[in-house]
Amino acid sequence: MMHSLLAPLFAFGLTGQASTHSDWQRIDDEHFYFEIPAYMEPMEDLNDGANYQFGSVKQSGSKTMEIYMLLLLETKDEIASYNLGYSFDALSYWNLAVANLATGVDKLKIRTENPYIENRNDLQLTRGNIYGKFGKVKVMYHLGVYEGDYAFYQVLTWTLSSQYDYYQSDMEAIVESFREK
Repeated sequence: MMHSLLAPLFAFGLTGQASTHSDWQRIDDEHFYFEIPAYMEPMEDLNDGANYQFGSVKQSGSKTMEIYMLLLLETKDEIASYNLGYSFDALSYWNLAVANLATGVDKLKIRTENPYIENRNDLQLTRGNIYGKFGKVKVMYHLGVYEGDYAFYQVLTWTLSSQYDYYQSDMEAIVESFREK
């Protein structure tokens, strides 16, 4: 079933109550792990290229509450095989991810002024907030790009812009929870 936030690249969903950050689940992979609120469930149709995709779509009175997240990775070996003649850091890869995100929306605006590389969890991270619009549907993204030893990792969370204040802390905590093993 298609929801109001489903778009060519991504779909969106929200719960009736934001997490208190006490009920989280850890998602373990061979090379990394991250945490998501326990109210989020695996999803399959958000992005064909995603390694992990989770969301929550809940009815709260007359409102549909939605929040989503994707994790995509590209190994450094894969990137080296492209023979591009240049290398990436967390900021340049973030810019590339934003450009890719822009191809799936009608309007995109970076809300974070001057994104920069920071050190988080012993990795280089660039993150920021991005506004997107699909027709009349307005969306807020929080995108983090980590440069690890093994890969570049995109951790993307999003919700309806009208519900961003409600989910902002969970969206940021999801991005900040990422760690490479």
